[in-house]
Amino acid sequence: MILAGCLLGILVLLALAALPFPFLKPALDGLMPDGEFETLTEATAVVMRIWLVLAAGLLAFAVAVGGRADAGRRIGFGSFRADAVNLWRAIRPHHTDGPWILCLGVVLAFALALRLPRIMAGLNHDEAYTVMTFSRSLPFAVTNYHVPNNHILHTVLVYLSARLLGPAPWAVRMPALLTGLATVVGLYFFGRDTYSRATGLGAALLLAMSSAHIGSSVKARGYAPLALFAVLAFWFAAHSCRRKSWAAWLLVSLFSSLGALTLPVMLYPYAVLMAWLLAEGILGNLGEGYRSRRHFLFFWTASGLATGVLVFALYTPALLVTGPERMVAIGRVAPDLDVGVRAALLSNLGQVVGAWAGSLPQLVRWLVAAGLGLGLLLHRRLSWITVPMQVVAIVLVGGFIVVQRPVYDARIWFPFLPLLTLWVSAGTFGAIELGQRLYSPRIPLTAGLLALCLLLAGGMGVHALESLPEAWAHKGREEQAVLLLKGAVHESDRIVAPANRVHILRYYARVHQLSQDLMDQNSEFDRLFLITYPGEGQTTEVLLQSAGLQGAVDLARARRVTGFMGLEIIQFEGP
Repeated sequence: MILAGCLLGILVLLALAALPFPFLKPALDGLMPDGEFETLTEATAVVMRIWLVLAAGLLAFAVAVGGRADAGRRIGFGSFRADAVNLWRAIRPHHTDGPWILCLGVVLAFALALRLPRIMAGLNHDEAYTVMTFSRSLPFAVTNYHVPNNHILHTVLVYLSARLLGPAPWAVRMPALLTGLATVVGLYFFGRDTYSRATGLGAALLLAMSSAHIGSSVKARGYAPLALFAVLAFWFAAHSCRRKSWAAWLLVSLFSSLGALTLPVMLYPYAVLMAWLLAEGILGNLGEGYRSRRHFLFFWTASGLATGVLVFALYTPALLVTGPERMVAIGRVAPDLDVGVRAALLSNLGQVVGAWAGSLPQLVRWLVAAGLGLGLLLHRRLSWITVPMQVVAIVLVGGFIVVQRPVYDARIWFPFLPLLTLWVSAGTFGAIELGQRLYSPRIPLTAGLLALCLLLAGGMGVHALESLPEAWAHKGREEQAVLLLKGAVHESDRIVAPANRVHILRYYARVHQLSQDLMDQNSEFDRLFLITYPGEGQTTEVLLQSAGLQGAVDLARARRVTGFMGLEIIQFEGP
């Protein structure tokens, strides 16, 4: 009887999924209180059909598993708890990790010291737009994707942080700061489990000092969380490759999905991850607990399907409200097929080098390149991994660029920064450690080099902390403008600013409790305060025209109130 009911349910779900839209729309309209399902379009109906098919598939899977008493054991579900316990034992700090964990704590403190002076810096346009537009409510954050500025999961974290800690810059940047610091810790454990403790600690230290990673950790954007999820996904992928573990495979799917919810460009590191797992599963040593390579491929396929379903589930609210066509149109990396292959490769390489190593001296850049090459050359002696991750990454990323030819900036490759740091560390600290073991085991070269790096890092951290009071006391030009206007404007006045600055001004108006109604584009006014940036080619006439006020004020009666840091405030009397 139960089996017959399940089979009937499967047929009903598939029949609903196959129902044409002209028949589906009236049926669902009748279920609504007002008699109309407003958000149901042909595009959102596709989303619903996919869910109906997935539900039918899950029900069919439950019928298949329930029909065999040993199905759970054969698939491996029965060992999930044991897998989770064994995975925890593998990833937790070991009793021999004591001195290394202490050093990691020093690195983490150093990373925090480098980031704290910048956490109160003025917000840029993208940060302010995130805070003022998308993080105003949770439903709006998870359903609205009309522009790719909404890094959905990060926006949710910003909303929660602002509700708990207030709207100050440090509060809205707290999710980025914490995930940035967590990436430093996660990279150590990833390096420890794939190379060695020295390599892991060296990678954590290099990432803590990376100017690109410092910048992402102090901006209210989703790049720091994205890098964290990429590191965690690769870490658990390595464990799932070394020994059979449902828990590790599920965590790979979970962190990959969370990365995709943060930014769709998680597709790039995820593709590299899955390609590496496939290559390692076929060419490498078969992990403990796998009966055959086909058994490994079953786990690989199941994890990929789980990731796809989870990503689809997480994006369903946005798909239903924003619409699939709109999301696909704005979510992709814009290609420029007119650019040649060689030009595209050199352009992306130049952008990455400039963004990640632009502030480094030329000698240090060569050392980084040498570390990356040496780590690849000595890979088989440095790691238990058969197929180098960096080879798969180079081939696939190069393929993406050749096919897609993205004209975006280096931020789309940002999740690879911690991985690159690990590979560079393997070619420096790992290679030195290897040489020490082979030729001079009594001389602690690696420990000495790490100690020297930690001392240098400590000095940089102390210097950064010394500048902390001055850095936190400094206020950006938009915040200064808001503070000045707060004491000068009345309810009947109006403030006009360029479109690329208005969200920053609105944010600081919110922080300092200046009414945002003063920036209402449609309100009447007694006095108009115009904020301009002459150094950026903005003229009073153009700004007034863009605001629809070219005839509403007398330009001859304009009065310059003040100017500082490339910003000017001009006052006009009302009509």
